[in-house]
Amino acid sequence: MSQADLAAVFHARRRAVLSQARRGNKQPADAAFITKAADLRYLCGSTEGCTGLYFDRSRAVAFTNTMFVVRVTRECVGCEISMPKKGVHAGLAAVVRQRKRRRIGLREEILTVPQERSLTNAL
Repeated sequence: MSQADLAAVFHARRRAVLSQARRGNKQPADAAFITKAADLRYLCGSTEGCTGLYFDRSRAVAFTNTMFVVRVTRECVGCEISMPKKGVHAGLAAVVRQRKRRRIGLREEILTVPQERSLTNAL
């Protein structure tokens, strides 16, 4: 098994553990959306250029732009790569609608007011 394949397995396991922890809540989330750089590194391996990570039990999508697509593709092995033209929140909304998810978990303490508005409007 190559180092990239091994990293993909570790990142998938970390996302699975987080998914299991969410199920213990009274109102568990169907999926999660992560934007903090340290969390992105831990959950998908991105060191730069990944603007967000959506994941549920069976799918992980790393969002980026054209400038970083090669890097994010190389680092986020095992994740689908999305380059939404209207921004990460619009890209997230498209994935959420496609997957028919109703509750998305996120770290609200790191959202700025403009980010929260953008996310709310997109969803």
